[in-house]
Amino acid sequence: GGRLPDPGNDFSDLFSDDVFQARQALEGVVDVEINKVHRAIVVVILHPAVREAVQHVFEQRAITRLALPQCIDRPRALGLALDGAVGHSMGVVAALVAAGALSVEESGRFIAARAKTFSDCCKGFTEPMGLADEVFLFKRTVRESALRHDMYATFMAKPIAGEPGSAMHVHQSILDVTTGKNIFSNPDGTPSDAFMYYIGGLQRYIPAAMVLVAPYVNSYRRLSRNTAAPINIEWGYDNRTVGIRSPISSPEARRVENRVIGADANPYVALAMTMACGYLGLKNKIKPKAEMKGDAYLSPYALPRSLGEALDWLRRESDLHEVLGKEFITVYSEIKELEFDEFMKVISPWEREHLLLHV
Repeated sequence: GGRLPDPGNDFSDLFSDDVFQARQALEGVVDVEINKVHRAIVVVILHPAVREAVQHVFEQRAITRLALPQCIDRPRALGLALDGAVGHSMGVVAALVAAGALSVEESGRFIAARAKTFSDCCKGFTEPMGLADEVFLFKRTVRESALRHDMYATFMAKPIAGEPGSAMHVHQSILDVTTGKNIFSNPDGTPSDAFMYYIGGLQRYIPAAMVLVAPYVNSYRRLSRNTAAPINIEWGYDNRTVGIRSPISSPEARRVENRVIGADANPYVALAMTMACGYLGLKNKIKPKAEMKGDAYLSPYALPRSLGEALDWLRRESDLHEVLGKEFITVYSEIKELEFDEFMKVISPWEREHLLLHV
């Protein structure tokens, strides 16, 4: 065991000994098989008693511990599937993390790698307006480049069912204009009150501001459990299940990542929204909830579930009206209300399939 699959192999005997021994050692708990179609090793978790069983096979045969970290950048090298009701590889990733066989950081890279039709682009730190300009130009350039190669590129939040959606995660920190130092860290390197207040503001106001960064009916399909997208505004250090994440960093680089924003959002509006929420937190000294150290998907939804609901939440939040401008909120809301009304006139294939002859 331990050899990575080569795309040219037919997989007829790859890991055959490992497959046999895994089945023998963990009969009824996990199953391991070679998926020739997808050129992958598939580990199927059959029983909740994951820790001892999974670690036993991984340590004995080095299937995942040896293969997974090496294949992070080769999505097809390793596949994971969950048997039974969950039926989604994200469930196995979560189980592997719980079992200690996969670190949180490795799981994040694996989640990104498993989305075979998606790409990740990271923009560097700069001032907000310049960054929004770059994002706007980037999206237009990607579309044009794709068309010239007879392809289509989309920034739709959830273009493909069963795959992770497209997000626009925004990392934020604030530098003192006089000293140039990050105000999110104290001189001794500990998190500052400003850091906590900023997070508190995001938690308090993001739900009401969602329609600004999830601007279409499709946007809300991305925000579902176990899809690498948040469903609430919990916060945590290097926790990729939360809506507000603080990556592991030095005190100088301490920052907050807003993971709620979709790739379909207008970058100018998105940056204005997240800074407005953080500003209100600083201004009103809003303390955040306790850090989420576990799986935020086990917590309830705390974000609107549809465009219509999000519009109602925004209309009721007067603090955001004052910061972003009452005229802007009014015009934006009216436009989105018209879009939602048009959407509601369309009867979907799902409704016809499941309701037409059954209600």
